[in-house]
Amino acid sequence: MKVSAQGRVVDEWKWKESRPDNHWFDCLVGCAVAANLAGATLPGVIAVRKRKRERVDFGEWPRRAREGR
Repeated sequence: MKVSAQGRVVDEWKWKESRPDNHWFDCLVGCAVAANLAGATLPGVIAVRKRKRERVDFGEWPRRAREGR
């Protein structure tokens, strides 16, 4: 619902009384994120490891560009 006051218009959100809040789903998602950050994986899922990136000094960029890297 659009509401205007003091020369500006904003969207105002209201909770639908027919739909209760789903705290269980919020907790499930939070736990899944925490488990992923801790390195947990599901059985049968192949984990893809990211290649470790080499740190490069800004002064080396022109040299690497000339070398084609």
